[in-house]
Amino acid sequence: MTGSAQHQTVNPVQGQIVYVPAYSHVYHGKGKPHLLTITLSIRNTSVDDEIVLKSVKYHGTRGTLVRSYLDKAVRIPPIGTTEVIIEREDASGGSGANFLVEWFANQPVTAPIIEAVMIDTKPQQSISFARRGVVIKETVPRDTTTEK
Repeated sequence: MTGSAQHQTVNPVQGQIVYVPAYSHVYHGKGKPHLLTITLSIRNTSVDDEIVLKSVKYHGTRGTLVRSYLDKAVRIPPIGTTEVIIEREDASGGSGANFLVEWFANQPVTAPIIEAVMIDTKPQQSISFARRGVVIKETVPRDTTTEK
């Protein structure tokens, strides 16, 4: 392989809480909101081990909980992905919306890629952009046997 591929140090982790910025709309013109569809994408980067989503919470601009998406833990298989979609018409999160995603694994793994993709398309105009999540806390599950 040639090119400028950079080697990064991989630090396996066993769990995290990840903050993911999202936008149910952006402003244009004279402060007019442009509504967007949000896709929260959670991608397990481990080729050997599953990860488990403990919670996915959607918060609004003021930090209040808008919606919690999991009734029970969700397993993501090796190199698998799960998504949460906020429809274009749902502006409840506002321009400062965010997700808090908590996940764990039964052993240290490579951290998942968690990002929000915002998009809207119209005949003469389209907009799309993505925001990657930021780890705000490393966690270690106390007893994962009860999570199965």
